[in-house]
Amino acid sequence: MKQSQASKFIYGINLKSSIFNLQLLDPNPTVFFVEVQFQEDEFIYHRLFAEIFVFLQQNPQYTHWQAVVIFPSKSLEPEDVGVYSLLLESTQVQRFYLNKLEQVQ
Repeated sequence: MKQSQASKFIYGINLKSSIFNLQLLDPNPTVFFVEVQFQEDEFIYHRLFAEIFVFLQQNPQYTHWQAVVIFPSKSLEPEDVGVYSLLLESTQVQRFYLNKLEQVQ
């Protein structure tokens, strides 16, 4: 069953004589795009946003999206983000630099 179809149904599960109704709260779930970039690529944002918008054009049922871009360090991110600066500054795109994350113990 496709995700869009699954979100339209309510499922009842009989578990130990109790019925639990499970339903997806959001009929229009957020689509996440994740790019992990460990090599220098000055065209990463050209490619990433082209792929995102082609996907959205081909799948108009998705209207909510988020992008996550992971770099080992800021030095691998292109310096000139050009026409993508507004998207990169929006809440829809998150950039993470692994060397800036705190150590998890």
